Amino acid sequence: MEAKKEAQSRRGGVRNRLQSQAHRPPLPSMLLANVQSLENKLDDLRARIKFQRDIRDCNILCLSETWLTSLVPDTLVTPAEHFSVFRIDRTEKSGKTRGGGVCFMTNNNWCSPKGTKILSSSCSPHLEHLTIMCRPIFLPNEFTSVISTAVYIPPQANTDKALSVLHDVTIGLQTRHPDAALIMAGNFNKANLKKVLPNFVQHIKCPTRKDKTLDHCYMPFKNPFISQLSGIRSHCHFADPGIQTEDDARAGSDAREDDVRRELKRVKTRKAAGPDRISGRFIRTCVDLLAPVFTTMSPLLYSLYTHDCATRHNSNTIVKFADDTVVVGPITNNDERAYLQEVSDLTTWCKDNSLLLNGKNTKEMVVDFCPQRRRSYTPLLIDGTPVERVSSFKYLGVHFSEDFSWAVHTDTVVKKARQRLYHLRQLRRFKVSQRILKSFYSAAIQSTLTGAISLWYVEELPSPEKVSANIQVFTQGPVPTKSPEQRKEVLNNLGLQDLDLDGCEVSDQWKDRLLHLIVKYELVFSKDKMDCGEATDFIHKIHLVDERPFRLPYRRVPPTQYKKLRTALNEMEEKGIIRKSH
Repeated sequence: MEAKKEAQSRRGGVRNRLQSQAHRPPLPSMLLANVQSLENKLDDLRARIKFQRDIRDCNILCLSETWLTSLVPDTLVTPAEHFSVFRIDRTEKSGKTRGGGVCFMTNNNWCSPKGTKILSSSCSPHLEHLTIMCRPIFLPNEFTSVISTAVYIPPQANTDKALSVLHDVTIGLQTRHPDAALIMAGNFNKANLKKVLPNFVQHIKCPTRKDKTLDHCYMPFKNPFISQLSGIRSHCHFADPGIQTEDDARAGSDAREDDVRRELKRVKTRKAAGPDRISGRFIRTCVDLLAPVFTTMSPLLYSLYTHDCATRHNSNTIVKFADDTVVVGPITNNDERAYLQEVSDLTTWCKDNSLLLNGKNTKEMVVDFCPQRRRSYTPLLIDGTPVERVSSFKYLGVHFSEDFSWAVHTDTVVKKARQRLYHLRQLRRFKVSQRILKSFYSAAIQSTLTGAISLWYVEELPSPEKVSANIQVFTQGPVPTKSPEQRKEVLNNLGLQDLDLDGCEVSDQWKDRLLHLIVKYELVFSKDKMDCGEATDFIHKIHLVDERPFRLPYRRVPPTQYKKLRTALNEMEEKGIIRKSH
């Protein structure tokens, strides 16, 4: 008697059918998020697309407050190969130059890029919106297309004006495309679209910003599937909507030098010369020289090309580094003629050598050594356009200030290092190895902090220490410190050969902190003060926080310097570096 084979069970239900046909839904699945700087959220978004199926199969990503500019290409913010980007960035029409911006990212498996086009867009102080129309691969017979609108209404905007514009846009779309599925989603803040379009339904009920619902999704349909996702570092929702933006500007040449060299070698030597009268044999012979020119002029070639650009007056100086040029000229007895003549000669030289001197990117900085007697200087003109006069400018990675203080530079470097800590957090969040964390720190953060490191000894250094402390938490390992030879060299320059920091039983981090304060109070610990005839032997015993105690010898410090010494030690104690023994 044969045993009857049981039928194999299958999983059923609406959810499983939607997952198996993720790109054939009646209405597109949409991820709505207020990202507040898309560039900072790209790593998170790409990781979720790679590892989370719901987001990877999502038909449309609708993002508000992208904070992008025209300098950022679409390829840089594309999260995956199967997504296409359609976006509108904030312009000067909004009254601001930063922030704002909306973006659509459509899944190519749901709708091909050729089936998507932008219908309308606007940017004003009260409203930023982008409308696209998609003709997906699969669509129910009830709809001819899917029209989606991404909206961002700033908090300080006039909501009545913004809603009036949205009303006119929606009525026009319904008139031209009566059978299309309309979806309007984005950050509405205080505005409510139902005031002007009462037949539209707001489907997001869960809080998106603390206890408030500021991100809305409107459709003329009821009861779509909605669920709240676990945070994407912003405020996300899974509703029904979709599209993207593409810049029509011509992309720059991405040809590499090897590709150009390979193509030039294919030129036939027996072929007749063209209109430029350059023979094929000449091109084949000079291929190594022509390849860099036909890609991007190398810094060496540019330096050779500009070698004959010299000063007319001996008092002036022209500093050239590749295509970065600085003209330095002294102004003595209120005589600016030599300096102005030098700038005029540079402008003429550029014209004669087919180079364009961009006056908008040119800055002028005046260093006045008598600030109490400031006077007005002659405006600098380039081709009749006045050059902007600034209090500081950046040259070769260093920020120079008109008062020759380096606070602007140090603040900028610390800010940049703190921003890159975000990527270090993301790497640690994805549980990468310690070796990769330390390599990223050395390449992206340490290189930033140690650039022009001599300037750090001019300004006080609490901020970089805090950055290094944060790095230790993420890397779970020691931060690279000064070598014993470097510390010994600093002490020798101060005349403190007898001060042996490396003989102390403490970590290198604490040694570097103590070394910085000794350098800061150089007048207290200088050799001349120590060798004073009235000096007495003085050894102050201190305890490092969470470290073993050691004795830091200050030999023969004069009594007149005790007060300054106590001030230095008190500051070290306040910063938590030491605690005094009693």
